[in-house]
Amino acid sequence: VDENTTSGTEVGTLSAIDFDEADTHTFSLADSAGGRFSLDGNKLLVLDTEQLDYEKGTSHEIEVIATDNRGFSFIKTITVSINNTNDNDPTGISLSSTSVSETAETDAVIATISTKDTDSTDTHTYTILNANGSFVNNDGRFKIDGDKLLVASSSLVNYESNTTHVLTIQTTDSSGSRY
Repeated sequence: VDENTTSGTEVGTLSAIDFDEADTHTFSLADSAGGRFSLDGNKLLVLDTEQLDYEKGTSHEIEVIATDNRGFSFIKTITVSINNTNDNDPTGISLSSTSVSETAETDAVIATISTKDTDSTDTHTYTILNANGSFVNNDGRFKIDGDKLLVASSSLVNYESNTTHVLTIQTTDSSGSRY
């Protein structure tokens, strides 16, 4: 089941195998994984959306009791796997380096960019922005290729002309959330 699935969503249907083919069965939970799941007849349902967080637990065990119409019962432990979804926004950006030599060649790697995001399998794209939040290429000095900050034009990286350049780099995750 996906993390953060709405309460009441059906996770699965329970059935019992009984050598007495005419028997009917009822189901109950001996362990609901801390209140995460409930039953409605033979349907396993999400009970508490907030507790289905992949980053806090990738699976949960429940104990189901199947009882036949003659009172005989059987307990089975079932593992419910939680699927990761992109439910968290990126919260930060890091650069492996923040300086470059004025003798760096065009396309020289200045830094590797990484994003802080609790969705560990999420992917990110990066953009250089201006002060208004619009895309800009910083007068052609720098560029981004994948997760690398590069020198775009070696002739524009000149210590005597400017010792500092301020860049605003935006990260966008696979769901479109930005930091």
